[in-house]
Amino acid sequence: AQLRVLWQSGHISRETMLWRESMPAWLRLEEVPEASSALLSLAQPPPAAAAPVGEWYYVDADGRQRGALTAEQLGVLLRGGDVDGLTQVWRSGMAAWAELSCVQELRAQLLSAADDAEGDDAAAGGGGGGGGG
Repeated sequence: AQLRVLWQSGHISRETMLWRESMPAWLRLEEVPEASSALLSLAQPPPAAAAPVGEWYYVDADGRQRGALTAEQLGVLLRGGDVDGLTQVWRSGMAAWAELSCVQELRAQLLSAADDAEGDDAAAGGGGGGGGG
């Protein structure tokens, strides 16, 4: 569990050297089957040099990292249904990936997308009003 937290926060990488009792020598994380199988498929923030502050990254439905995007661009993806409140997002300065709905700065985009969806539903309803008679 501790390795998972370190991996998802970007503090360790596939090149990080690992050792535990019963191992004859230090090995890179990617060379330790039980560590690599558990971690390499999980999202990890991009390297700090590649992540300007304010640019967002997200994990798509196929588990691939996407970005860098502005909050407004994430809003467009929300309204298009490409991401939702459960989508994992990250940007430089965050300790770990988080659900979009849990990131205060992005909640405005989520609420805006929800408002747009309600407006579309009302328009699709066609103003039929009350019950038939």
